[in-house]
Amino acid sequence: HAMGLRLYRRFIKEGYLPAFQGEVLTEQEVNYQAWLLTQQLVPEDLQDEVKRNKKEFVETATAFIDRVKTTLDPPETVFEALGFENRHRYLLDVYHAFEHWRREHRSITFADMLHEPVVAIHNNAPLQQLVGNKMDLILVDEYQDTNEIQHLLLRYVAGERARVTVVGDPDQTIYE
Repeated sequence: HAMGLRLYRRFIKEGYLPAFQGEVLTEQEVNYQAWLLTQQLVPEDLQDEVKRNKKEFVETATAFIDRVKTTLDPPETVFEALGFENRHRYLLDVYHAFEHWRREHRSITFADMLHEPVVAIHNNAPLQQLVGNKMDLILVDEYQDTNEIQHLLLRYVAGERARVTVVGDPDQTIYE
């Protein structure tokens, strides 16, 4: 994440990413915004359940937002892959509304520290050349905990030059 944030700031200077203001959003700030959006966007038939189970609905919304940002896939694809029931389709609206709010307020989340630079690199060949092939060796510990975005960042930074060694325990993996 530190590398992602450094790249993010560099890409702002290069004009590839919009500037953000202040610090990275705290978990409490993200949870509050997710709660406000969930209340607004959840279907009427779930309104009472939302009020009774606020924590569960906020956790589901924030987990979905974060999960989308672990991949390059659109939120609709992630939604389908996670096997949510149709009654949870409001999560797509929450995601899009959250992203609109975040951009409007020029804010980033912890997940954005990696997601935004990797998307920028993925979509811009000059950035691939800028970040790649600068290192000879790369060692990644706890590799079993890497997600798609982290893996892509590693591939872009390694380029064709770096020899990459990863250390991990497949019995402790948190991502498929």
